[in-house]
Amino acid sequence: MVNLLNKISNLFGGKTERCLVIEELDHCVEVVAAQVDNLDKKIMIEKSRKSGRLNNLRRPLRQYDRLILGLNSKKATTIESIVNLKRSEPTIPLNETEIDNLLFRGLWEFLNHYRSWAAKKMNVAEMDLILFNVEVVDVRLGNHHVFNPEGFRGKDFSLRFRGTFIPRSVSQLVEKFRVWAKDFIVVEATAILVSILASLNDLVVSVSDEYTTVFVYKEDESLYLKGYDWGRVRILDELAKDLRIDNDVASQILNSYIELRISSKFQRFIEQKIRKQVKDFLKMLSPTYSSISGLKSTTHFLFRFNLPFLETFFNRVHFRLAAVCETLRLQGFSIDINKRVKDFSVKLNQNILALLVYPFSAPKYEFLNQLLRRRAKWLIANN
Repeated sequence: MVNLLNKISNLFGGKTERCLVIEELDHCVEVVAAQVDNLDKKIMIEKSRKSGRLNNLRRPLRQYDRLILGLNSKKATTIESIVNLKRSEPTIPLNETEIDNLLFRGLWEFLNHYRSWAAKKMNVAEMDLILFNVEVVDVRLGNHHVFNPEGFRGKDFSLRFRGTFIPRSVSQLVEKFRVWAKDFIVVEATAILVSILASLNDLVVSVSDEYTTVFVYKEDESLYLKGYDWGRVRILDELAKDLRIDNDVASQILNSYIELRISSKFQRFIEQKIRKQVKDFLKMLSPTYSSISGLKSTTHFLFRFNLPFLETFFNRVHFRLAAVCETLRLQGFSIDINKRVKDFSVKLNQNILALLVYPFSAPKYEFLNQLLRRRAKWLIANN
């Protein structure tokens, strides 16, 4: 039945792609189905729901064109990095054999540099780490960008790789999703925000219910920088402590404050407590962003929960709230939400939007990546 539906779908398929994004949050999974037309720059959110765990999700009846699985930073590590290589015979035009060898050298440098780092970040042994996918997203000969370097001359050859590592213990769970779509992509979810939002030396800070992750975009690499045990739960803990109540009641009070269903006096009291928590959070982050950011860099903050006054904290030139929706609209995308979808917010689900356009965010080096896949085949699970 599934195969029949897929064949019928292929007969009538057009330029619009049926996409499914599965994003892993602290204690649940966000599942969003969308129609994406990259030619006409249109995104239509068709369905949105939350589920308890990844392994609870059931295979859809009809295969999707693309599935993007965004794992948290404990289960995946996505890195972009430039590898600089020297050619021994720079006056001789590049041919396929030499390009193949350069890709192999570059891949090994990438692996040697980041494999142990990724294992340590995810708290696993190097032998228990899998390179799930890797691709070339930029190529340079000297200072010139090239799509196919074959036939060109030059001494300095640079490759920008984008690779995702996952622990071996996660791979079996992840693999069940491969048959759900024709194209299957696994990434570290918040890392993708960097490619959408960041410029040189910018930081991207993602704040969820329990955990905060910080990513950095540098000239030669883009990757996870640090994590903090801070989120909405910390605010609830402090409210519960100050008011001598449990966290469930504190959550109800916070929701009432957000929805303006409390007295103005109590509202000012709650807001004062929350503002103090946010200020303490920024002080905690200060050593991180001050040591990395340059004079013209920006720190982008994405909060996965509502707080009414966040704009007053982050409405500065170099210190602002993430605006994926605005960035996509400047790129020409229109974003529509089906009327039946009630729980999708362009403000709170910015990661989902970033993941939907992620496959189109870099030039497609089909020839080079075909060679790279052949070289990396024995390194990548089920490739």
